[in-house]
Amino acid sequence: MLPVVEEKTICATFERAQARHGMNEYTHSMLNKIHEENRPLLESLCVILDGFKLDEKATGRALTMMGLMYDCLNTQGETDELHEMFGEGENDDA
Repeated sequence: MLPVVEEKTICATFERAQARHGMNEYTHSMLNKIHEENRPLLESLCVILDGFKLDEKATGRALTMMGLMYDCLNTQGETDELHEMFGEGENDDA
C-alpha cells in the first residue's frame, strides 16, 4: 500500500530537489532512479504520457512531476519506517 504523503514531506522533498539540482538535472536523476527500481512503471507511464501528444515543454514538466511524486512517496515511506522503528507517535514532529 502506498503511504499517505504529508504536506511537510512534499515541501521538504521539493526544497531538497531545488537546492541540490536544477530541475532538469533532478528530473533526469529521478527518472534514472525509477528506471533502476521500477522499470515497468516508468515504461508504462512514458507510453501513457506519449499518448497525450504534449509538446516538449509540457512533457518535461510532466516528467518532473512524476519524479517528484515518486520521490515524495519514497521519502514518506522511509519516514514512516523510521517512525515505526523508533516508536515515534504520529503527533511527534520529525
